[in-house]
Amino acid sequence: TDRELEAGGRVYAIRCASCHGVRGDGQVNGSAPVRERDLVALVRRARTAAEVGAAIETPRRAHQPTLVADLDAAARQQLVAWVRSLGGI
Repeated sequence: TDRELEAGGRVYAIRCASCHGVRGDGQVNGSAPVRERDLVALVRRARTAAEVGAAIETPRRAHQPTLVADLDAAARQQLVAWVRSLGGI
C-alpha cells in the first residue's frame, strides 16, 4: 500500500540510504556505484519479498544487522516493500 511504502521509505532513509544511496543503487555522495551496496541489483536477482527480506536480515557486512535487528515485523515488511520498489517491483 502507499502507507506501507511511505513508512518503508522513512525507515530506509534513516537506516540504509547513507550506505546504499538514496535510490538504492550503491551511489553515495556522487561516488561511483559500489556493487555490494546496489540494492536495485539485489531486488532484480531476488525477485520475491521473502528473498529481499532474507538479504536484509543476513547481510554481507558485519555492521548491517545492528541497523535492522531492532525493527519489528511491520517495519521490516515496510522496508522490504520500499527496497523492492527501488527495483521497480
